[in-house]
Amino acid sequence: MKNRVIAIDFGTCNTYLSQSVNGGPAEEFNIAVGGDSAHGMKSVIMYRTKGENAGNNEFGQEAINAFGGASPKKKEANGLELASSFKPDIEVSEKARQDSICFLTNLLTEANKQNLHIEPAETDVFFGVPSEASEDYRARLLEIARKAGWGDVRLLDEPFGALCYYQNESSDDVVNEMLHDSVLVVDFGGGTCDFVILENGDIKYSWGDMLLGGRLFDDLFYQWIIDCSQDSMPVTEEQLIKTNKDFYWRCIKCRELKEKFSNAMVKDNTCPYEEYFVDQYELELPWEEFVRRAQNYHPSVSFMNMTKLPADMSKTMFNPSGTTDILNWFEKELRRGFEVSRIPISSVDKILLAGGSSNWNFVREACQKIFGEEKLIRCTNPFAAISMGLVKYSKIKEVAMGKIQAMEQDAKTQKAKFVQKLMDTPLSDNVNTMLTQKAAEIFEKFAMPTLNKFSENGGMLTDLEQSLSSIFNRNAAEINDILSPVFNSIGSELKYSVISDIKSWFWTNGINPDDLNLDNIVINLPEFKPTNADGDTGVASSLGGTIAMTIVGAIIGLIIGGSVALGPFSIIVGGILAFGGGKAVEHWARTTSWTPSWAAWLISGDVIPNLQKKFYADFVQNFADGFKAFKKSNKGNIENAVDGSVNQALALYRKVANMERGTRAGGAESAGFSSSGSAGDAFGK
Repeated sequence: MKNRVIAIDFGTCNTYLSQSVNGGPAEEFNIAVGGDSAHGMKSVIMYRTKGENAGNNEFGQEAINAFGGASPKKKEANGLELASSFKPDIEVSEKARQDSICFLTNLLTEANKQNLHIEPAETDVFFGVPSEASEDYRARLLEIARKAGWGDVRLLDEPFGALCYYQNESSDDVVNEMLHDSVLVVDFGGGTCDFVILENGDIKYSWGDMLLGGRLFDDLFYQWIIDCSQDSMPVTEEQLIKTNKDFYWRCIKCRELKEKFSNAMVKDNTCPYEEYFVDQYELELPWEEFVRRAQNYHPSVSFMNMTKLPADMSKTMFNPSGTTDILNWFEKELRRGFEVSRIPISSVDKILLAGGSSNWNFVREACQKIFGEEKLIRCTNPFAAISMGLVKYSKIKEVAMGKIQAMEQDAKTQKAKFVQKLMDTPLSDNVNTMLTQKAAEIFEKFAMPTLNKFSENGGMLTDLEQSLSSIFNRNAAEINDILSPVFNSIGSELKYSVISDIKSWFWTNGINPDDLNLDNIVINLPEFKPTNADGDTGVASSLGGTIAMTIVGAIIGLIIGGSVALGPFSIIVGGILAFGGGKAVEHWARTTSWTPSWAAWLISGDVIPNLQKKFYADFVQNFADGFKAFKKSNKGNIENAVDGSVNQALALYRKVANMERGTRAGGAESAGFSSSGSAGDAFGK
């Protein structure tokens, strides 16, 4: 951030400027010309096209004073031309673009004449732009600013400016605070009506009307004053157009009258507003008459001639005998966005009013009617809220960028710790207990019937081993179903371990992880199931042979260890052990055809309980080994899962840091951590 930040809310009726110097607070400042008010200046240019002063143009209130005070003869001799309301039309009108360039050029020149020393090359310059503005409009505005001498300015959607206005830009938690609630920004200005729903730093939905705004009410008062004049000094619109006074009346004097009327009605709308208009007409303007006219509005000929109307404008506006309720138009347009987007009205936490036209009673009343009074927040300075918010954004961005850099640096170390901890973490006691229970169920359901059959019929242990292996393989699907809760539990615990460690890290960085919805994190890992030596997946293919070998091996072990009383065979066992060792006994035990009585004797007594105990232990260990190998082979995916969750937090800060692009989509660019591994099937499915 440069030492000085200047923000310009280039408005249809008025333009507002704010600044921050050396990181100080945002403050509104004014370039006073011709008695402009303390808040902003008139977006007006007066051209001199003839005479010795040709090209010596005026702007702001000075232009209004010079044009309004000039006689018809002087206007003709000097070729005086007044331009206003040009900002909304810069996309479609070359004249509007030239008027904008002239206005902004004069603004910069006059600022430096008044020793404000604005050097765009050494200053961060922000311009606000309506969120509904097209990319062509934005490109035109950038071009206009450059041609006017403001350099390569930066654009920020005006609703973000309004949101920033309410923030303490020096707070470490400013990013979290400004993104915490769902906010509706209502920016009702002189030339546009802009509605934006902001959620978690994104423009969730934006809509509005580039025509609906203060210009319509300027025209309403223009027609109202013409009608009022009939009782004193009659004037017609035809006369005003013929004498080139219509623009001055409608866009200057009636706009001033509208603003005075609006301010008076905010205080008390039961008393008519009174004024001696242009030193000729005594006016008494009651609120009830304003409402009647607003509910039955039709544009004047002057308005139709001088305004570029969008093609999708209400057809009644073109109907000579038709009228439009522009008060209801505002409420209908506000409701329309929620209907089209299907966003529940109740989901909005706050409604922020910005723009000078938000002073109108009907704007606040419509918002209160739809959302309730308690959600409504009106700026203390609605006129300069956008420009001051744009200045604050520069500091908020600096806070966000600092947070991103610090977290990215720390995350490099933390990620290695997270992953290593996962790699070293064994199966939990809960999973081990579940595995033991499932092992007992599997043993009872699939091993015992085969063991009982061996006890009844006899045979070789080699055949018993093959039978057990075949049983497990044939019932693979059912065994998988039995173990499914274990797989899910292992997956959930792995996911929980990732999330809990990252949540703790977020808390140490001042981030509330509950705002990030981390419970929906996606970990791109295959389903955990042990694999056999050939790499085949599935419990049956991986465990079928192992389980059979475990059971038969346990029987042989008991024989060798003497736990099985073999009677006459004990001499044989002893002899084989003496001369051939344990392998010879194992071969003899496997290949001997045991009679039914010897087979029953072989697995009698404590043999089955001991078999079960060893089977359970080996079964659990098999899973533990498989889990360790599984994590090792998927280490990269686990790292990506950590990256993805960290990016969820950093993305919030990147959204804030990238708001200045002025695009409606918002969004975040990747930096530091890659989030490519955060997509895929949810772990455990």
